[in-house]
Amino acid sequence: MASIIILYLLYDEIFSLQMTDVIKNIFLMLVPGLIGLLGFLVAGLAMMASIITKEAILKIDEKKKSKSLVGILFSFYFEGFIVGLNIVLMILSYILVSFPQKINFYIFMILAFLISYIFWFSIIYAITLLGTCINFFFVNVYYNDSILKQNNKKSILTQITMANRNKKNSKYK
Repeated sequence: MASIIILYLLYDEIFSLQMTDVIKNIFLMLVPGLIGLLGFLVAGLAMMASIITKEAILKIDEKKKSKSLVGILFSFYFEGFIVGLNIVLMILSYILVSFPQKINFYIFMILAFLISYIFWFSIIYAITLLGTCINFFFVNVYYNDSILKQNNKKSILTQITMANRNKKNSKYK
């Protein structure tokens, strides 16, 4: 918000040759950073999709919690869309700043607000996705552990059943 106030106060100065170069350089630094963030999101989504096992998915679906799982995965997609939108807005702003004439004040302020808001939203949302990844890991461990316990119980019951059958068969011999 402070950046918007500063831009409002410096509106007339922004379109001097020196300030446009500064703004263009800022965009030239932020766009590759956002592309890197987009790569982080794709890697995070790939990791999340590959970390969970088929058995855990079935167990989650059995407990009617599959919508939560899908929601977690779609949060990466949503963040990717927001980052992509921010990249497009920054490239358009870079082009607008490159023209020698002044931009309409209201268009300038709307673009400045949108870019600033979306940029910080993207950063904060990406940080929360890191926490989601950690929680997702523990959820996967929990469901896999419960599957192992269930399989162990089945294995023990099978062994007991086999032992009982062997005892019955040995009595008849």
